[in-house]
Amino acid sequence: MRTILIASILSLSALGCGESFEIADQPLQGQVGGASWSFVKGDTNAFLSDEDGYFATLFAEDYEACGFSQGAGNSLILSIPTATGDYDLGFQRNMTFVVDDNDGPQNLVATEGRIVVDEITATTITGGIHARFDGDNEIDGTFTVSICSE
Repeated sequence: MRTILIASILSLSALGCGESFEIADQPLQGQVGGASWSFVKGDTNAFLSDEDGYFATLFAEDYEACGFSQGAGNSLILSIPTATGDYDLGFQRNMTFVVDDNDGPQNLVATEGRIVVDEITATTITGGIHARFDGDNEIDGTFTVSICSE
């Protein structure tokens, strides 16, 4: 009985010991859908953003930010906090790996990781993120995205 109690206490205490996600000082890159992925451009959506976060989409290809079209292929969707700081990902604040394959887009929601917002200006957000869904979907590094007005 005593052994079961000790094992239960150790199991519960382990739940509070999450992995530390360091953010590499490099341009945002990693794996999306099992393929190499490197951030090129991203922007926010004024309609989907709110007081808690900028709704942002990040792509591995160039396009006209805040225009009528966006990049294609694998991408990332995230809510970037509206205040500078360091934030853990979880069920409330997460990031989505959008894997565009032959079966259509798959949305893989990552609740493991961390996002840091270093600077917010009138036109850009600069920060870093390290997020993981699984071994085929993990990104790490820094980014600057455009803030799109209404």
